[in-house]
Amino acid sequence: NDWRLRDERYRFSTDSTGVWTVRLPRSSGSLEFQINRGNWANVEADASGLPQTRVLIEPEARSVHELRIVEWSDRVAAAHPNLWIIVEDAPEFLPGESLYFASDINNWNPYSEDHRLEYEPETGTHFIKIARSKASIYYKITRGGWDKVETDAEGNEIENRSWDFQKQDSLRIRIAGWRDQLKGY
Repeated sequence: NDWRLRDERYRFSTDSTGVWTVRLPRSSGSLEFQINRGNWANVEADASGLPQTRVLIEPEARSVHELRIVEWSDRVAAAHPNLWIIVEDAPEFLPGESLYFASDINNWNPYSEDHRLEYEPETGTHFIKIARSKASIYYKITRGGWDKVETDAEGNEIENRSWDFQKQDSLRIRIAGWRDQLKGY
C-alpha cells in the first residue's frame, strides 16, 4: 500500500480472545511492512526500542504468520526521553576551555552555549543531557570551534558520531585527539 498509514484494507481487528488479525491479499515476491498504531511515531520496536521493519520472503497463499510485538517506539520515547553523553576520556586541553556538542540538532554549531558540556571534577568527566527530538542524531565534540574538533589518535578527521534513541539512557565516549593539537596545524 506504498506505506500509507490508516489504510483500512490493512487494519487489524481483534477477536474475543484478544488476538489481533489482518488478512492480506495474495502477492508475489517479498512483503516488507511495519505494524503501527495509526502514525509513524507509534511503530513497533525491537527489544532495544528501535523501530522494526519486518520482511516476509515470498509468503505462501493461505499461510498464517504469528507475530509478537516486543515494544512500541512511542512508549520507549516516553520512558527514555533523554540521552546522557558522558566524555570519560579526552586528550588534555587548556584550563578554562569547555567541550561542546555540535550536531544536526543545533545546526552543527561548534560553540553553542546551549550545548556546552558540564564538568564533574570528582570523576573528571564532561557530560550533557540531550532531549529526544527525533529518532537519531549525528554529532561531534569540539572545544569551541571546528579548528578544535575531535579526531582519531593520529589526528585524522573522524566520521560523525551517530546515536539512535532507544532504551539506553547514557552513552560513554572517549575522544582520541583534537585537530588543533596536530603538528603543523
